[in-house]
Amino acid sequence: MSKTETIRLALGRLLTIPNSPLSPYELGKAGFGADQTHEGDIAQQSKALLKARFIGNTDN
Repeated sequence: MSKTETIRLALGRLLTIPNSPLSPYELGKAGFGADQTHEGDIAQQSKALLKARFIGNTDN
């Protein structure tokens, strides 16, 4: 199957799926992290914070 055929098939499936009753916010809110606060400089600790959020605590 060519790349073009694969993309057409994927888009066809995506566009025929009925709309979700959930809003985009509701679908993504578990990954936003806006409800959590962190101390210190988040910008410098971003990799560690992301690993802790999605993989688990890596300091053990």
